[in-house]
Amino acid sequence: MIGIYKTVRRVGRGLPCGLIGWACCIGLSAPPHLAGLSAQSVPTFAAVSIKKLQPSMAVHLGPDRTDPAGVHFSRTSLRGLIAYAYGIKLYQIAGLQPGWMATVLVVDATTSAPATDQELRLMMRRALAERFGLRLSAAPKQMPVLALVVAPGGLKLKPLELGQDPTPGPPQPGALNFRVDSTQQLIRVLAMARIGNLFFGRTIVDETGLTGRYNLSFYLRESPTTTPGGRPAIALDWRGMPAALKKVGLELKPKTAPMVVYTIESAHPPVGN
Repeated sequence: MIGIYKTVRRVGRGLPCGLIGWACCIGLSAPPHLAGLSAQSVPTFAAVSIKKLQPSMAVHLGPDRTDPAGVHFSRTSLRGLIAYAYGIKLYQIAGLQPGWMATVLVVDATTSAPATDQELRLMMRRALAERFGLRLSAAPKQMPVLALVVAPGGLKLKPLELGQDPTPGPPQPGALNFRVDSTQQLIRVLAMARIGNLFFGRTIVDETGLTGRYNLSFYLRESPTTTPGGRPAIALDWRGMPAALKKVGLELKPKTAPMVVYTIESAHPPVGN
């Protein structure tokens, strides 16, 4: 069954490309774009609180809130923190996967003075090295991706008028209706898909060239299941998605693309608080 648990439907927002160079080791040392700075020169949070939520369940959500005073995560994991700190996607993180890395974490990190987004990310890198003993290596690789493209025969979507919202489809028993108005929103929905307990190993890239707003509505069938922690949940069946995309003149094509892959070389459960 290919599905997503409705109890974890929220998706972290897209993050910018990594700020690190090709093939380097990442720990408390300064990132390459800050070459010449010592470890002590890397900014640090005034306080970092890391709490565990039970039961454990793999989530990798981005921050709920960031501002010059700090950053807050209500449900995340070590991989989610890495993605935020280095400005990368989850599929760019490889390496160690012990069970404790699936623990849900609540993280509050505050600054002693107003900080920029870049400074907050650098502070998080240092916190990960100090609290988790995290060390990463980064190298370019050809990675499998899925390209969202316009299918042969052309697009069959109706453009939206200025200020118009996508129209919901009629209710269908046992199905959830999704409404999106752009290919960017569509990709965010597709990124929620799970195979078993794992996210897709492939990212989805937009190669449609479409920049307008469209009326796109589709359904996913629901079925009862359980979460990795044994709680009842509803899984969404993604197997009908290729046919649904075809109806509106879109398709997903497998390909490869170069990207930096960050490998977890060492890490341990968080220490102190």
